[in-house]
Amino acid sequence: GGTNNGDDVRSRKKIADPLGYLKAGALLDLSKITLSEGEVKLITLVLTGRLQIEDLGPLLYLALNSPGMDLVAATDEFYQLSEQQLIANSNAQSPSEVVLLNPPPLAVINLSYTDIGDCGMEALSEFLYSKNAALKTVDLSFCNINTQGFLSLCHGLKTRNSRGLPPIEALVLAGNTIANDMGKQLGSAISSTRTKYHKRKSGDDRLYSNSPSEGIMLLHLGSTSISMKCLTELLSALGSTCPLQELKLQSNRIGPNDAAILVKFLEGKTDDGLPVLPKLNRLDMSYNELGDIGTTKLTRAISKRSKV
Repeated sequence: GGTNNGDDVRSRKKIADPLGYLKAGALLDLSKITLSEGEVKLITLVLTGRLQIEDLGPLLYLALNSPGMDLVAATDEFYQLSEQQLIANSNAQSPSEVVLLNPPPLAVINLSYTDIGDCGMEALSEFLYSKNAALKTVDLSFCNINTQGFLSLCHGLKTRNSRGLPPIEALVLAGNTIANDMGKQLGSAISSTRTKYHKRKSGDDRLYSNSPSEGIMLLHLGSTSISMKCLTELLSALGSTCPLQELKLQSNRIGPNDAAILVKFLEGKTDDGLPVLPKLNRLDMSYNELGDIGTTKLTRAISKRSKV
């Protein structure tokens, strides 16, 4: 029997870019649009399902026509109203009185170069744990996020995990500043090894399972000023079952000594005697200051890894 050319092309593409599927699915691309605090809050209301399209007109009318009211104040007021409605759910006498949140089933959200900052990240953290099982890729590169914003990101990811939602599989944090003491917190928030099974309390009987094969596959930390201490703490906190395959660390001023520390870490074992990040086989160290020895050692360390 003859082979199907279309299948051959698809299978060749899959081999060329095994993580290409992380870009597939419903996409919201807001990259390179500078977003104000009010705009980020408005987007979050929509993404969490709190704001339906038919409510958008009245909300904008309120923001534009009420004295002393702007978009930030209007979105805050709308948020409080939706909170009251959700609280009223617990006292509802019949299903028709219950307000349900139906977030759009986005798989990929690109907020790169939107300059949302720490305030924007705080508002958006709710989106990460809204009832959207489809979400797999989040791009927050060059968003002017610092420590407070990363704490909000950690809160969002941990809450997502505690609610039994599938973990984020691709996270792009390039171009934001990761402080020296953030490694452990960020790594444990990104990791998905803590929650195995969890039943939602909101009447949804779907059982999500986070098997060891699920979790972060792609992590981009280029231009984050991350120190080697912070990086190794972050990678350790991901856990021995983390399925990470691709790590980008370009433009972090990593020198030969730091490269040696990273090689030692990658060739080491976990406390359980297991290999560190066993599926990691793609490492981007471009635009660093590795020197010939650092480059050789890192190349050898990565090429020794199994291409699972």
